[in-house]
Amino acid sequence: MKQKIIIISIFTVLLAFMVFLIYQINKKASGTEESLKKNLEILGKSYKEEVSKHKSAAYTRDSLYFINTYLSRYRALIDATHTRDSVKLNLKYNVGDIVRMKRDSARAVIIDIVVGGSKYEYYVRYKLQFKDKTIEEVLPELVF
Repeated sequence: MKQKIIIISIFTVLLAFMVFLIYQINKKASGTEESLKKNLEILGKSYKEEVSKHKSAAYTRDSLYFINTYLSRYRALIDATHTRDSVKLNLKYNVGDIVRMKRDSARAVIIDIVVGGSKYEYYVRYKLQFKDKTIEEVLPELVF
């Protein structure tokens, strides 16, 4: 009889220990499940944010493409303006300066700087106005 009581008590202790282990495992699993649900909600929100960012970026890209297509007509003008401005930096005289002609020492006012040519070769001329209101284009080497 004593042996039966010992076996039953050992079996009861083992059963209680097993129930306790199952309870702990279940508790951890439910906590993990809740954290997984929270992570899933966070990922869902970030996914929605990324989708909205992608839509706005696509709209912006399409808008910029439209603007770029519209302004591409002026590309040659922009290149010509850039060439003119870079050439004007190296010139001795600017618009509005009074210069003398080398051929006859006549004084004239520079009213414009004409830059022409292509991307790799260009020419520069001063447009001069004399006191008798005549206008003449001359090379920069012909004035001092």
